[in-house]
Amino acid sequence: MGEAVGGALASCVSLLDPGLVVLGGPWSDAPGLVDALTEALDPLAPYPVRLESAVVRRDAPFLGARARAVALARERLLDAV
Repeated sequence: MGEAVGGALASCVSLLDPGLVVLGGPWSDAPGLVDALTEALDPLAPYPVRLESAVVRRDAPFLGARARAVALARERLLDAV
């Protein structure tokens, strides 16, 4: 998996030239993922790039959805008054 994702990242790095790629999602903190992807990416990427795991909590999408739902409910309640 590291080689396939590393190849895809190398394509993105070639186009965008980022200084940092942040890995997110439920597998972003998997043990050894950053090392495996770095090892696969380094020989393919035309520019040096740093890979890091996101520090956002795993439930961040749910927290965002809840905040949006509360905002919409509040808006609709206030519009009804």
